[in-house]
Parts: sequence; structure tokens; C-alpha cells
Amino acid sequence: PQRRSSDRTSLARGFAANGHAAALWVRDGETAAAMKGSRRSVRDLPAVSLPPALVITSTLDAAVRDAELVVLAIPTPALRGFLADLRLRLGERTWVLCTGRGLDATSQTTPSALVRELCPQLPHGQVAALGGAALAPEVARGLSASAVLACPSIDHARRLAQVVRTATFAVEVSEDVLGVELAGALNGVVA
Repeated sequence: PQRRSSDRTSLARGFAANGHAAALWVRDGETAAAMKGSRRSVRDLPAVSLPPALVITSTLDAAVRDAELVVLAIPTPALRGFLADLRLRLGERTWVLCTGRGLDATSQTTPSALVRELCPQLPHGQVAALGGAALAPEVARGLSASAVLACPSIDHARRLAQVVRTATFAVEVSEDVLGVELAGALNGVVA
């Protein structure tokens, strides 16, 4: 299965709740306005409130401006087209965390490999992957859940994991980016 929009909402909520500056990009302006007003994602996680510190925007520039970390929690089939819009907005110091499952249909590569291909300004070590079971409902409600964060450098993976983990969301670390992404792709085939 592909990542759902509830995954990105849940992750953004977790970042903001942990005290990190976080922005959630929502493609549709009306949906973004409704989420700002209600502090809820009625479609994805209606029972979960969104922290006041979470910036909700339908403007991609506003969402990624000055971002140190950009989390790409979008379905893998949409990633290539999205990166065409995003790549010029990423600085060479930006970290990218991919959560998509599966392979790009055009190149048969993983999400992180596609990011490295289409965003050559990013150093190889600054593209990581987050994999594991479905994240959204458990993480958003504060129930126990876990994932694996992989980055070419184990030290960088540990630093990123500290940003992602919460009291109830355990994040293990690995240097095996390809393994984490292929496990996610195979999980989608088996499920």
C-alpha cells in the first residue's frame, strides 16, 4: 500500500508537538484553510487535534522555505512529478526523508534514489528513508508504533531519528537505505 495523506499529517503533528518548527503542505487551498480553522484534518485524522505551532499551508514555497528537513510522505507514483516542482526549492543543506513505498514506475528505483537523481544538488548522505508499519493512526493518537530510519551515515541516521521519534513512536536506525525501501516495496506486494 502507498503512504496515505494521514501519514504526512501524523508526522508533521509529531514534529510540531516535539517542539520542532514544522509545516504541513496541503495541495488544496480550501482544505488547508479548513484545517487551519479547525486544527483538524477531517478527512485523514478527524479525532486528532493539530498543534497550534504546526503551520498549515497550500503554498509549497512557504512549506519548504528555510527547511532543514523536508519529509516526502507522498505516494511513490506521484513523487517524480512532485520533485519537478520541489527540486529547485531545496538547498544543498536540506535533508530529505522519504517515506514512500514501492518503486518509481519510470526508472524502477526507490524513492531516495529518485530524489538523488532529480535533486543532484543534495549530497548523497542527506537523503534518508523511513520505513515500517502504517504510521498515522497509532502515532497521531499516541499509541505505540515503530519504524526504521535509514541514512548512509549511521551518525546522521541517529540525529534524524531524534527528530522523528516521540515518547510512543520508536525509531530504530540503519545505514541500509536500499534495504529499508525494498522491504517497504515488498510489504506492499505481500499485503
